[in-house]
Amino acid sequence: MKKKLLAMFLAVSMALSLCACGGGGDSGTVSAPDGAPAISGLIEVDEPTEAGSPTDTLPTNDKPIQSEPQGSDPVMAEPLKPEGLILMTTTDASMRDPIISSIDVETGESRVVAEFDFRPQTLQGSISYYPAAGFFCGHRHWFADDYSKIAVSMTDTQSGQTCAGWMDADGNFFNVSEALDQLIRSDFSDPVQYYAVGFMNDELFVYRQISGTGTTAKNSYHYVPLDNLNSSAVQDGLPFPGCEGGFPDATVSDQIDDSRFIINTSDGVSKILDMTTGSKTDYIPGTSRFSWHGVVSPNGDQVAFMSQPKNGTEKDIYIMPLTGGDPMKAPTDGFSLSNQQTCESGHGHSDQCTMLVEWR
Repeated sequence: MKKKLLAMFLAVSMALSLCACGGGGDSGTVSAPDGAPAISGLIEVDEPTEAGSPTDTLPTNDKPIQSEPQGSDPVMAEPLKPEGLILMTTTDASMRDPIISSIDVETGESRVVAEFDFRPQTLQGSISYYPAAGFFCGHRHWFADDYSKIAVSMTDTQSGQTCAGWMDADGNFFNVSEALDQLIRSDFSDPVQYYAVGFMNDELFVYRQISGTGTTAKNSYHYVPLDNLNSSAVQDGLPFPGCEGGFPDATVSDQIDDSRFIINTSDGVSKILDMTTGSKTDYIPGTSRFSWHGVVSPNGDQVAFMSQPKNGTEKDIYIMPLTGGDPMKAPTDGFSLSNQQTCESGHGHSDQCTMLVEWR
């Protein structure tokens, strides 16, 4: 017994000496004298090992090493789908690096859905990027259905041509105009002018073409299936009812059905516009507040909107029945909301702007 203890003591001493001097050996295993147990990471092993054979080093903490089953693929968690009230936060009039967040309408709990890493209107060599423009049917169409990409236009300041496409959250630009073979073929050809409009139900990419210059310039809208980006698949027109050219004194924030829209009027009131009759209906009670960015619930029964007292500065989101009733304040998880005048159209503000985009 004493000899065994002595052998163990000598083995431990040798291991400590080798560690202190940076001793060689890949496994850190010290060969033990004859008859003594091997030392591996200062852990006693029941069975002796032959000289030169690899040994399994046991962990020195209490947590076992977890290994995946042989022959099985790791299970990848599906990304969470955006649900609830969808908000977009930007930092200035250039819509720089938009952040998309969702808020649970019941609990107020929020999470970031997407955070885009690109800087529109910032020159990169001779290239300038900026989000969808000249469109009047709400900000939600700027984004793909899962908010994985945003419609943007790219202008080459040297050639003068503008191309339509989209950018993903990592800042990678996909040039739809190039995929459709719409780029200029000669230095003496008129530069192409294609501007991104947005996405339709995550099935179509919509863009606008400007032909001619100055007072003779003409707009035309086109769309192409996302799964068939081919020039032969391009169709003419705008698949968003009632949005071509917008309205003289209002912008659309959401669509109720084929004929009714939630609009923001120029005097800061959110109303329901019926395209078939041209009537504008007040759905928010009273006249003491500004209201904007109305979005319809997924079942079409309710509407959420941003609101601020006309003689005050506090901004909140309210929810009420679409057919009328008492608005109830929605929890917003501490979001700093912005007023209509500074970011309803995405321009004219000089600091952070958070706007209501969609309810899903």
